[in-house]
Amino acid sequence: MIEKKLKDAWSMFPTGVSIITSTDDQGNCHGMTANGIMSLSITPPLVLISVDVSRDTHSYIVNKKKFGINILSNDQKEIADYYAAPSKFKNTSNINWSINLNSDIYFISNSLVNMGCKVINSFEEADHTLFIGLVLNVEIKNKKPLVWFNRFYSDLV
Repeated sequence: MIEKKLKDAWSMFPTGVSIITSTDDQGNCHGMTANGIMSLSITPPLVLISVDVSRDTHSYIVNKKKFGINILSNDQKEIADYYAAPSKFKNTSNINWSINLNSDIYFISNSLVNMGCKVINSFEEADHTLFIGLVLNVEIKNKKPLVWFNRFYSDLV
């Protein structure tokens, strides 16, 4: 009962939509939709992400010690839906990727914001790991954000 109420309560918190990108051992890019991200510090530039230990992304971040944060723009709903679905039968050939040569981290092209991060610490709690990342680079575009509120996409007024 508390779990459903907790999910309902958090659905009332408007948030941006982000994709965490990571790389497997063969160099292929992977992603997962996430709203468990936050700025931790500006100096030094640190972020925190929360990843379920059962997600493929979790093992890729643990192995490679780096990840990308892609904050989506309002014209990227299909990308958000794609990465929110289970990983079976996914084909990432429809996603436009770019790779940052400074950080060697994949980004989703045309996102509102891209950040490349190196893991400097992690903490496991319950079924998630909190990864603290040192931000290596940031790219920002002049676009409108994709917003998630009450289990639907919304626009800023």
